[in-house]
Amino acid sequence: MTSLEMAKKLKEAGLEWEPQIGDMFYWHNGKDWGIDALTSEDVNNNLDETRDFIDEGAWIFAPCLDQLLAKIRELGYKWFVETDTERYFIRVVEIKKPNNFHVIFSDSPTNAAAEALLWIYERRNQHES
Repeated sequence: MTSLEMAKKLKEAGLEWEPQIGDMFYWHNGKDWGIDALTSEDVNNNLDETRDFIDEGAWIFAPCLDQLLAKIRELGYKWFVETDTERYFIRVVEIKKPNNFHVIFSDSPTNAAAEALLWIYERRNQHES
C-alpha cells in the first residue's frame, strides 16, 4: 500500500479512483488521517456519499502493488520489478516506444511502482501542457 504522501501525489497527478470493495484508502476527519478499507456497505449502500468523500479530498485512494502495476499497464507501459540484496527497482517501458523507459529504485516494490506511476503521470501532464 502506498504512503499518504504518495497517495496525495498520485491523486494530484491524475490517478482516478473507481471504488471497489477491499480498496485501501486514507481518510481525514478534519484533524487526523487514518487508514481503512472499503467494505461492501460503503460501496453498495453509500456510493454517492463515498464519491462525495473522495471528491472533497476526505478519502484518498491508497493503491496496493497489483493495482499500481495494473494502472501502469493500462497507461501503455510494460513493467519489470527486480531486486538486489538491498533494494527493489522497477523498469517501466512504453509499449509504443520501447526506447522510452525509466528505472526507479526504492525500498519496496510498492514504493517503486508508485514512483513509476507518478513518473508516467508527470510525463503525460508535461506533454499536455
